[in-house]
Amino acid sequence: MFHRSLVSHGGFYVWEFKNDGKDVRARVEGQIVFNTVFQTVDAAADGYGIAHVPEDLATEYIRQGELTLILENWTPYREGLHIFYSSHRQSSNAMKIVVDA
Repeated sequence: MFHRSLVSHGGFYVWEFKNDGKDVRARVEGQIVFNTVFQTVDAAADGYGIAHVPEDLATEYIRQGELTLILENWTPYREGLHIFYSSHRQSSNAMKIVVDA
């Protein structure tokens, strides 16, 4: 299993699952820590372990047989697009337009 660090929060990403109305948050332990989800999915495709990543980032690997989707019934569906940005930094007008859209 891989850790994905959350630099802004000083910790590790907690794996979140949902099935039949039940929410589960799991703190996993592993030997490798990555800063980005892209590094995480690449390492999983290279055979280093399992990774908790957005399915759309793993789709091509799954299609090519390099990754296998697991825990499908426990995957939370998140509708729409999400944007994450630092609220502690001064936002530009361009960023405000994107967030408002």
